[in-house]
Amino acid sequence: GSRWIFVAVSVIAIGFIGRLFWRSPARAVLLQIALALILAGALGNLYDRIQFAAVRDMLHLFPDTNLPFGLSWPGGGRGLYPWIFNLADVALLFGVLTVVYITWKHAPPPPASGKDPG
Repeated sequence: GSRWIFVAVSVIAIGFIGRLFWRSPARAVLLQIALALILAGALGNLYDRIQFAAVRDMLHLFPDTNLPFGLSWPGGGRGLYPWIFNLADVALLFGVLTVVYITWKHAPPPPASGKDPG
């Protein structure tokens, strides 16, 4: 019932991603690829929300395979991989993980304390 809220959030996110892309340095190719993946995922899910009023998920890995040794997931599910997803979700995941990696790897050094150890 909150379809248009998700559409509005997606449109805002697409504008924000576009701005980040526009302001990114020309040599930041990995960042631009990550932003393109996030943008592709957001556009794919936005299309589904507008066209079908829901995001279509079509990838269900190991649908008839249960966890070994009678184990189950919290909540009672026994499927080996019970989650269903789509390619837009995969693009979003890899894009966000890449941005997190870039941010973590290239974090600015902490400021100097101003004290001279000399």
